[in-house]
Amino acid sequence: MKTTLFLLRSMNRWLVRIWGFSLLMMTPLHASEIDQDLFPVPDVLQSNVRFWVSIYTLYDSDEIVIHDSENLSIIYEVIDLKEAFPEGGISEKMKWNYADSVKDRYCQILKKLAAADTLDPDTLQARERYVYNLFYQSPSPATFLRAIDNIRGQQGLRDQFREGLIRSGRYAAHINRIFREFHIPLELAALPFVESLFQVKSYSKVGAAGIWQFTRRTGRRFLKINRTVDERFDPITATVAAAKLLKENYEALGAWPLAITAYNHGVHGMEKAIKKVGSRDISEIIKKYSSKSFKFASRNFYAEFLAALEVSRNYRIYFGEIDFEPSMQYVEYRLPKHSYLKQVAQDLNLPVEIIHKFNPALRKRVLLAKRKIPRGYKLKIPYREDGQYGVAMSLISGHERFALGDGARAMDLQVAVKNIYEEDVAQKNAREISSGETLQSFTPVENSQVNDAVHYGFVKVKPGETLGHFADWLKIPTHELRRINGLFLGDPIHVDQKIKLVFKNVNKEEFDRKRIEYRQAKETNFFARYQVKGLKMHRVKYGDNIWDLCNNKYNVPYWLVAKYNPDHSLNKLKIGDMLIFPLIEVKEESSQ
Repeated sequence: MKTTLFLLRSMNRWLVRIWGFSLLMMTPLHASEIDQDLFPVPDVLQSNVRFWVSIYTLYDSDEIVIHDSENLSIIYEVIDLKEAFPEGGISEKMKWNYADSVKDRYCQILKKLAAADTLDPDTLQARERYVYNLFYQSPSPATFLRAIDNIRGQQGLRDQFREGLIRSGRYAAHINRIFREFHIPLELAALPFVESLFQVKSYSKVGAAGIWQFTRRTGRRFLKINRTVDERFDPITATVAAAKLLKENYEALGAWPLAITAYNHGVHGMEKAIKKVGSRDISEIIKKYSSKSFKFASRNFYAEFLAALEVSRNYRIYFGEIDFEPSMQYVEYRLPKHSYLKQVAQDLNLPVEIIHKFNPALRKRVLLAKRKIPRGYKLKIPYREDGQYGVAMSLISGHERFALGDGARAMDLQVAVKNIYEEDVAQKNAREISSGETLQSFTPVENSQVNDAVHYGFVKVKPGETLGHFADWLKIPTHELRRINGLFLGDPIHVDQKIKLVFKNVNKEEFDRKRIEYRQAKETNFFARYQVKGLKMHRVKYGDNIWDLCNNKYNVPYWLVAKYNPDHSLNKLKIGDMLIFPLIEVKEESSQ
């Protein structure tokens, strides 16, 4: 009787929204449309997948779901930010501070339930009884204590997912074509919904960029990333890189659930998980594996993918009809010389904005005419549906021209242009510093001359640098750098480690210049999207390590923390050390 009265008294909007979630949790997934051999949906993951389906389709971005991070079917409350802040004008800080206050309310309830010697549900207050009932299968003090650490807030994404669907129309055909070329499943095209919701300029706090969210470290294995061009932001080029990475993951791990999770957690991380758990079953790994880096995001990545696949495949069920953006149709033209964007736009009789929309990898310095587009760059030019592609053709000299029938489509034109230019024109000579530009200070290379032909030197590793970076800047193979440093394939390097360099293809000055450019580009990318809103003093206590503090507690890049703590050796923290952590937020103009 008391339970019935509680439900009648408490039937407000957040409870109705939870009931909506409960109904969705009982709705079967359209698993018959997914290849179960390639992408199995184990029973243990069903509730996780349904949770993410609800986030993508039931809750908008002005709602925050307060839930248990281990059992995603446990929902405490759905915060309606429009009701909480009817005047509007809510900042990210205000939003999450309010969510924290709601989480704290449930923490107090759980503490009370855990502290009780005996529990009679009929003596509990309405909200306490509601929380108690969430754990009806095992309402023990240990269960309630564990739940305190698992309370989490997840912002709804329904409106953003719908916008992502609209944007996906621009790239879907190209992604499918590329995946067919690499012989990987087309279902993997749902991953950008998880990573970026198809936001081309998406840039995360840890430096992951573009619709495929490549970090600089992983991206540079497949893409050109310098001060002129960052191909992570080009959806087509980055899709080729994603196809290569996903195929590598699959060949290394032998199953798509593992390969997909490795896209988030890394192949070596998944190999470690497989070895520790003793199974290649993704459900076993998710249930049993735990590490400092394999946390909520990694545990849920495959479930998020399955949910995104479910929703994108069955979008009419969840959203009704969608007016997708038309597929991007273009031709490619390889620039014969270094050119300013404005001049290219004049030659093509196209607005600069249109060229940039089709070539988002071109960086801000190119748009501001501070740097030229490199010679050999494959510029994407809008295909004219009326057949007026004469402007593009006029730029292609005699032997490079080709006949194009009236019935040819955009993709045929693109392939034809690609076939003309089979050679790969390098862009590495296009990294020169603009005249009048001041270089930032940087730790120089220590010289150690051996003879007139070859010079050696040493550097200390800075945050974000890898052997691959050093080898690229030295213009030598990575294996040669490993050999002279006595490192084996797969051996990690760490910040402040001393690395021996060999200068035989570049001099010390050129190496230092490229190193500075890398640092400047990384910081420029970050501060284009984020700003420092304040500082937090942190006293190091037992168990603290810098990577956990950066990635989990404060969610701020290591290199930025290092800038604020120049007198500390961050990899050798001592209990009692006082560190400064910058608190960052998305710039208003970047969040729109």
